[in-house]
Amino acid sequence: MTTPTSHPTSDREALSALFDGELSGDTARFVLKRLDHDQDWRATCERWQSVADVLRKRGTALPS
Repeated sequence: MTTPTSHPTSDREALSALFDGELSGDTARFVLKRLDHDQDWRATCERWQSVADVLRKRGTALPS
Protein backbone atom coordinates (compact mmCIF):
# COMPACT_ATOMS: atom_id res chain seq x y z
CA MET A 1 0.00 0.00 0.00
CA THR A 2 1.16 3.53 -0.64
CA THR A 3 0.69 6.78 1.19
CA PRO A 4 0.44 10.16 -0.54
CA THR A 5 4.18 10.70 0.03
CA SER A 6 5.44 7.24 -0.95
CA HIS A 7 6.11 5.84 -4.40
CA PRO A 8 4.48 2.66 -5.70
CA THR A 9 6.88 -0.25 -6.04
CA SER A 10 5.13 -2.03 -8.92
CA ASP A 11 2.99 -1.25 -11.94
CA ARG A 12 -0.11 -2.79 -10.40
CA GLU A 13 0.46 -0.98 -7.15
CA ALA A 14 0.79 2.30 -9.03
CA LEU A 15 -2.49 1.77 -10.88
CA SER A 16 -4.26 0.67 -7.73
CA ALA A 17 -2.98 3.68 -5.81
CA LEU A 18 -4.13 5.96 -8.62
CA PHE A 19 -7.65 4.50 -8.54
CA ASP A 20 -7.73 4.75 -4.74
CA GLY A 21 -6.71 8.41 -4.79
CA GLU A 22 -3.48 7.65 -2.93
CA LEU A 23 -1.15 9.41 -5.38
CA SER A 24 -0.43 13.09 -5.55
CA GLY A 25 1.96 15.52 -7.14
CA ASP A 26 4.65 14.27 -9.47
CA THR A 27 3.87 10.61 -8.81
CA ALA A 28 0.25 11.02 -9.89
CA ARG A 29 1.27 13.03 -12.96
CA PHE A 30 3.80 10.36 -13.95
CA VAL A 31 1.26 7.54 -13.58
CA LEU A 32 -1.40 9.45 -15.53
CA LYS A 33 1.09 10.22 -18.30
CA ARG A 34 2.18 6.61 -18.49
CA LEU A 35 -1.45 5.50 -18.56
CA ASP A 36 -2.01 7.82 -21.49
CA HIS A 37 0.90 6.32 -23.44
CA ASP A 38 1.05 2.66 -22.33
CA GLN A 39 -1.40 0.31 -24.06
CA ASP A 40 -0.77 -2.50 -21.56
CA TRP A 41 -1.69 -0.22 -18.66
CA ARG A 42 -4.87 0.86 -20.45
CA ALA A 43 -5.79 -2.77 -21.08
CA THR A 44 -5.26 -3.54 -17.40
CA CYS A 45 -7.49 -0.62 -16.45
CA GLU A 46 -10.20 -1.85 -18.80
CA ARG A 47 -10.05 -5.33 -17.24
CA TRP A 48 -10.22 -3.89 -13.73
CA GLN A 49 -13.16 -1.70 -14.74
CA SER A 50 -14.97 -4.71 -16.19
CA VAL A 51 -14.43 -6.65 -12.97
CA ALA A 52 -15.67 -3.71 -10.90
CA ASP A 53 -18.76 -3.38 -13.11
CA VAL A 54 -19.58 -7.07 -12.68
CA LEU A 55 -19.09 -6.90 -8.93
CA ARG A 56 -21.32 -3.84 -8.63
CA LYS A 57 -24.08 -5.43 -10.71
CA ARG A 58 -23.79 -8.67 -8.82
CA GLY A 59 -23.96 -6.85 -5.51
CA THR A 60 -27.15 -5.03 -6.49
CA ALA A 61 -28.77 -8.18 -7.91
CA LEU A 62 -28.50 -10.14 -4.67
CA PRO A 63 -31.52 -10.03 -2.37
CA SER A 64 -30.93 -8.25 0.91
